[in-house]
Amino acid sequence: VYKRQQATFKKLPVYMWPVEGPDEADELYKLDRRAQIWRYDPRKDDWKEVFRSPWIESTRGDGMQVAREIGLRTMVIYQGDSDSEPAMYVATFASSRSPGALLLRSVDGKMFDPVTPYGIIEGLPVTATRVLVPFKGKLFTSPTGTRGHDVKFLINVSGNPVIYQCTDPSSAIWTAVSEPGFGDPKNQGVFMVCPFNNQLYAGTFNLGGYEVWRSDCEGEPPYKWVKVIEKGAYRGPLNQIVASMKEFKGALYVGGGIQNGGCDHVNKVGPAGSELIRIFPDDSWDLIVGDPRETPEGKKYPLSGLMSGFGNLFNGYFWDMDVHDDWLYLGTMDSTIWVKWLRMDAYSEQANALVKKIGVENILENEAGCDLWRSADGENWVPVTRVGFDNRYNLG
Repeated sequence: VYKRQQATFKKLPVYMWPVEGPDEADELYKLDRRAQIWRYDPRKDDWKEVFRSPWIESTRGDGMQVAREIGLRTMVIYQGDSDSEPAMYVATFASSRSPGALLLRSVDGKMFDPVTPYGIIEGLPVTATRVLVPFKGKLFTSPTGTRGHDVKFLINVSGNPVIYQCTDPSSAIWTAVSEPGFGDPKNQGVFMVCPFNNQLYAGTFNLGGYEVWRSDCEGEPPYKWVKVIEKGAYRGPLNQIVASMKEFKGALYVGGGIQNGGCDHVNKVGPAGSELIRIFPDDSWDLIVGDPRETPEGKKYPLSGLMSGFGNLFNGYFWDMDVHDDWLYLGTMDSTIWVKWLRMDAYSEQANALVKKIGVENILENEAGCDLWRSADGENWVPVTRVGFDNRYNLG
């Protein structure tokens, strides 16, 4: 696997790497990549580390110590059947030499203990999930990654694009509530799930353009699912993944992205900036941030007046959204810093012309670093930062 990853990365169009990386997998695993959880006390303006992933023995049986998890993808509050009170559940991202992903549980925000077997769902080789959503008394998830499905190093291909539910995470008993890929083999993963309008909405990873499905999750599973958006909202492959979803003022906002920082070299998609759409309860939808185009509903224009990526080609994911004080906030993954090392001859004429016209240093000065934008009405957007809070290496 590591050799295949190396071969893929060596094909990336950079004339040099900004930092040295380990040549062998064993050297990589000697690095301290243990995931951490920190807690903030706003009254004292104080951060405190409350969890660090433990070292465990490698699954290769060579006695090597590796991080049990190298990432923590999502946190939710949920009270399962065996919980005496609401608890925090955390979904982990396991390294390839760890036995698999886990759900961690905490009732005090200080101690985080595994409550599932490796893989989370009994019998599945799940390595990561970024989906953990309470809805109608149940907890829903879907694998983001499973072992054995990385032949082309597509880390976002789950190998099991199914939504599962349970009422007791510690039981490891999960029930499939959807067909694989909603019956379409092109749906290679369920990347995001979000409640809205008393329905559960799900966004997929699809090389032909993401899809959005919904279900009321009533009756006996598997539930009936209805397709709301197809073909990446008619943008096609440039809307590859639903990266974020959030309900705000009577509509569901959906942020897109292209894997690997907005330029999928394996599938030759991108670079392209992300788009934002919003969906209403009657399944109609608006283009909020993005590129004008024809759709079966007629020509769609971005209601914000902002083109894809908020005008930045390298805003490759609209990575997360949340609501605070009646404002909708949206954060991006911005790979602009890579312009410093790119071989532009490997990119499109449009990208080449843009970089040559503006100049690398001007681009870095004005765009490098993640964006955070906010809106009070979903249509008019203002930036909180466009330069990674003055650190151009803050990617997202």
